[in-house]
Amino acid sequence: HRHLPLSCITVVEISLDVIALREAFAIPPDSERFSVLHGDAADFLRHNTSTYDVLLLDGFDANGVPPELDTPQFYSDCQRALSPGGVLVTNLHACVSDYSQTLKRIAHAFGEAPLTVPCGQGSNHLVFAKNDPARTLHTFREVRCPDNFDPDAWKTLLPSVARVALAARTRLMYTPAGPSA
Repeated sequence: HRHLPLSCITVVEISLDVIALREAFAIPPDSERFSVLHGDAADFLRHNTSTYDVLLLDGFDANGVPPELDTPQFYSDCQRALSPGGVLVTNLHACVSDYSQTLKRIAHAFGEAPLTVPCGQGSNHLVFAKNDPARTLHTFREVRCPDNFDPDAWKTLLPSVARVALAARTRLMYTPAGPSA
């Protein structure tokens, strides 16, 4: 919100308790380019008619990822809601028993295996799926500061962006049939 002033952000949150804590986490007030909606993300995407460049999915409850956010239909709805070249980024834990099935569901919806990037020492992974198999996740291997992006903010993000780029390069090096295999 702060570093991408031309972006419009919509947050869908099912928990009123989480929404009530927004000020404690410095979440900006609703405005023309930022809004927090109370609702179920699976239902929201199922009935959605808008398209998005990026979907960030970080849906967890006390038992992990809610079943409604880990179905073939849900990932198909995510793919449909993305603009051409748009990206789904989701936070998953590799230690759960359904992790490989989740990756298969995402791959089926997007037509390509997602890019997985470990985050530190734990089991947390960021998973990227691109809505354009012809261009593939190959585009993630480039690391450059976006135009008009705050250079100080870029320096803060660079280690994370570099991890994504390294994962993309590594995947391309070890994919026998090329980037779309």
